Amino acid sequence: MEQEKIRNELEQFKRHLVLQYSLREITIKNHLGNIKRMIQKIETINPKKEEVINYVYELRNSGKSASHQCNNIASIEKYSDFKHNLLRFSKPKRQIQMIKDTLTEAEISRMIGVCKNIKEKTMLIILAYSGIRNKSFCDLKLKDVDFGNNQLSIRKPKGRKEYTANIPSESISILLQYLEMFPKKREDYLFTTWTRNNQYSGSDIRKFVKTLGQRAKIEKNTYPHLLRHCVSEDTEILTSEGWKNYNELKADEDVASLNIKSDKIKFSPIRKINQYNYKGELYHLENKYIDYLLTPEHNMVIKRAISKQKGSYDRKKRWTKWLDWELISMEDLLKTPNKRLIKHKLSGNSEGEISIGKARAGILGWILTDGCIPKRIRNNNPEISISQSYTSNKHKCDKIKDLLKESGLKHSSHLSNLKINKFTGENYRMMNFRIFNEDNNWIFDLINFDRTPKWKLLKLKKEELKELHKNMMLGDGTSGQEFCNQNKKRIDFFRALSCLIGKRTLLGEGELTLRKGKKYRTYLSNKDNCNIINKDIKKIDYKGIVWCPETENGTWIARRNEKIFITGNSLASNMLNRGANIILIKEQLGHDHLESTMVYAHSFPSRIKSEFEIYKPSYL
Repeated sequence: MEQEKIRNELEQFKRHLVLQYSLREITIKNHLGNIKRMIQKIETINPKKEEVINYVYELRNSGKSASHQCNNIASIEKYSDFKHNLLRFSKPKRQIQMIKDTLTEAEISRMIGVCKNIKEKTMLIILAYSGIRNKSFCDLKLKDVDFGNNQLSIRKPKGRKEYTANIPSESISILLQYLEMFPKKREDYLFTTWTRNNQYSGSDIRKFVKTLGQRAKIEKNTYPHLLRHCVSEDTEILTSEGWKNYNELKADEDVASLNIKSDKIKFSPIRKINQYNYKGELYHLENKYIDYLLTPEHNMVIKRAISKQKGSYDRKKRWTKWLDWELISMEDLLKTPNKRLIKHKLSGNSEGEISIGKARAGILGWILTDGCIPKRIRNNNPEISISQSYTSNKHKCDKIKDLLKESGLKHSSHLSNLKINKFTGENYRMMNFRIFNEDNNWIFDLINFDRTPKWKLLKLKKEELKELHKNMMLGDGTSGQEFCNQNKKRIDFFRALSCLIGKRTLLGEGELTLRKGKKYRTYLSNKDNCNIINKDIKKIDYKGIVWCPETENGTWIARRNEKIFITGNSLASNMLNRGANIILIKEQLGHDHLESTMVYAHSFPSRIKSEFEIYKPSYL
């Protein structure tokens, strides 16, 4: 096909993109490249609808990445608009992005140490401290540096408005040394190539960082995206489908996270997973209620206290003032002078999003503990029965009766004749409640036929979760601080449920006395935290995978070795620690509101700059 025709066609398409869409120059260039490949493939500038569909079909089966396919399909849809032949295609779902083999602060320090000149050192420090992308770094000009306020103006961020990123005063000092040796004019690019003084490209910066990594003898892939905070690979996360490990998570799967400001737990889609191989020392935080391995920079949900006193020497009044919950790394925690006054968050309160009514939530609690679902099925669903000793537990029978009446479910009740207990020889009578099968479709939407709960139950409203929990306890029949069951799935669900209503749990197990098998016992407390002392923290050598999810609230509910706790998230707090502007963090995480991002800063936007100097990392 004639190249002149292709050039003319692409020129007309470019004109269409400029006039109809508000796109950046690089985006238009990518669209033109995608369409050029398609035209060359189908060998016509006036493709028929069937030819375009076949091309997209081949693209979807090409094995290319989801991003590549989405970008090409977007170009084809715009080109079809240009040709007045409207076509729309479904786009493949993007997989959870993995960030592997990321760098530690110690490794960044090593890379700074092997820089051969002031230019290399300045470039690496600006990259490491600002958190800006490759393209934004390449576009930096001298006029973008605010030397008085230690800030960079990012004028062409990826598809976003301009923003300002903070850098520490040490970086400004080194930048001034660089400019003394390599003077620049106001409109000049801050960093240019050695020989021809050209603007750097993104690939140039990636090669630069890779070369420094090799020079520093770092045995992993090095690249500019330096983010990290992680836990060991055997740490699980609570999702809307139960407990899962990092390699079992699906794209956009709902996970539980805590807003430390409001103490509310919410299920929301996971943003990203950071996962990489690690060899070195990890901190092991272990006591009666917590057990996890974490990197030094990983954030925990911690509450600290300060001791105060007032009065003269002989009449001192002493008291302890507890601060608010905060995200704090293990390195910073070890600097706390009095570790007796430290608490770790274990649970919170879920607001929920599903409602079935308190009475029906209570009925589910009784079904899960004392219910019976026969194998005989009528009209697709079996009838459900709940049995309770009328002789010993008349008050429980009355409770079930009231719940059934309040829920409006069609049911019947029957009081049995006197029976003899073969173990004690005493007489007793049973009350049997039956829920008719034509009125129980909603039940099997929330529990399975084997009487194990479906995890979507955890999304019930707060009061309904409490009612479910209370009636499971009543059905179990043990004391108010214990819950026993032989089914591990029910125990796992009950402990997760307890975590969502502000309770602390501890798991024990033993052997059944009358038949083979295990019984599980959950010990409950109304506390939502536990204390941490010096002996709970140790260092161990570790080799394996470490990982951390990125969530909306910057926290997530974790479990390791059957101990449930709430721990921190990686990306936002790390970028703030590294000097990124709070607006950049908001955009990077995709938060809709700044309030969600401010959880990591514990301050108002006007205080970000002053707190930056306090929280910056120590590469230098």
